[in-house]
Amino acid sequence: MNLRGKTLSVAVALLVLASLGTGTASASKFTVAVPAAETASLTATAVSGASTSFKTDFSTITCGAATWTGEMKTGDEAITFDPVYGQCFFGFLTPVTVDMNGCDYLLQAKGELNYSCVLGGHITLTAPECKITIEPNVAFPKLEFTEAFNEKTQVVDLTITQQVQFNYLEEGVKCKNPKKLTVGEMTGKMTMNATHIVIKNGVEYLYDVALGWDK
Repeated sequence: MNLRGKTLSVAVALLVLASLGTGTASASKFTVAVPAAETASLTATAVSGASTSFKTDFSTITCGAATWTGEMKTGDEAITFDPVYGQCFFGFLTPVTVDMNGCDYLLQAKGELNYSCVLGGHITLTAPECKITIEPNVAFPKLEFTEAFNEKTQVVDLTITQQVQFNYLEEGVKCKNPKKLTVGEMTGKMTMNATHIVIKNGVEYLYDVALGWDK
């Protein structure tokens, strides 16, 4: 049985605050309102009206759907996300396929986005007669994080504003610069929310829990 609640109890919230403790300043980190040793599930989705766009010299490819999923504990300095993009087009609704091919994003609390892939993997954007391959292990410029209260769930979410650069190669007869390393840009805005399962008397309760960013 899976019941969805609104927030954690005051007792749990106090436990989280106590786990953060006091002390000297340290590296930037993310926080989530669950007990320190427990994990929260994360989902980041595209903000309405702020589709993810990949700008290349071939075309600007826009994806109407974007979802990143991951997990975290409070105090994590980085989160690994598995991204999925859909409803991607360029020009007059020409379809484009975005494949991660075993690549994940690494979102760092200091405000950077990197990605890494299994051996031989690359992120690819495939359009008719032009295939764009984004180079792996590239450190992108800084992102912006904003804490925002969610009226629906009554907890704080994190908004991620992206304007990041990437290196890519393109191949195909419709490409502008085949086989030449070129710089592109990804823009968009994602809202990241967190959920946590609590078991009470053998029943699973799914709660929305608050996120934070300690810079």
